[in-house]
Amino acid sequence: MARIVFNQGRCTGCRACEGACKQENNLPVGVRWRVVTHNLQGQYPDLKKIYQSSACSHCGKPKCSEACPSGAIKKQVENGIVLVDEAKCNGCGECIKACPFGVMAFDKEKQKAGKCTLCINRLNHGLGPACVVNCLALALEFKG
Repeated sequence: MARIVFNQGRCTGCRACEGACKQENNLPVGVRWRVVTHNLQGQYPDLKKIYQSSACSHCGKPKCSEACPSGAIKKQVENGIVLVDEAKCNGCGECIKACPFGVMAFDKEKQKAGKCTLCINRLNHGLGPACVVNCLALALEFKG
């Protein structure tokens, strides 16, 4: 099944993946489908910043899909990619509440839920997801 693997040891926190995702998907201000966060490990003065790049995991049994009352979220059988059908989404936000990883977003302009699509439009043209292609540290790897 299609997925993105994150190598935490390589991530520098540059957020190129976030920017590439926003640009590729034309996401408005405040909406992020890939999010880079950080935590501090250790004790002062020996602190180390650890980065985490997160997006939809395209779960085997997506809780977001189970919670969606309009049936707008479906997992594709052929590749395992979980997609939101904007035409069916009623904007209730139940999927956002149900996501155990907190990676779904609400677009206030469209009044719709959205999430990482693994750049299915790019995959269909033989290209990798924008976040992976633009990761300067090679911390993201697409497994198709």
